[in-house]
Amino acid sequence: MPKMEVQEDVKPITSSVALSHSASRPASRSASLSVKSQKAKLQDVPPDFSVIASMGQKALRVHVATIDAFPSANTKNEVAWFCIVDAVGDSQVLKEHLEELKGDESAKEQVITYVWSACAQLRGELIAKAK
Repeated sequence: MPKMEVQEDVKPITSSVALSHSASRPASRSASLSVKSQKAKLQDVPPDFSVIASMGQKALRVHVATIDAFPSANTKNEVAWFCIVDAVGDSQVLKEHLEELKGDESAKEQVITYVWSACAQLRGELIAKAK
């Protein structure tokens, strides 16, 4: 029997809008639908790190387009963080913000989630253009 991998970064929905929306569905239909995570938005990233997040997302788009079109979700944190560090480059001010980000696990996860969202979007664009 093959081993199943458990996704550890799944968080329960706590939004009252999402909960009320799913509660309004018929029970038979809602049971068959999976819960979709909320879309990562730049406005959800702490303001101190929004420039780093935006630059990291652009770097990940380049990485996906030129190096690895289908990076594994298992390497999400490593690939996204590599792209963030690469995007910061030699800018001393951004390096200072990056050091702050390393110490704030919650903000770091938000930035990584935002940066990673570029993968699916870019793959979708590439598939649409290939058709």
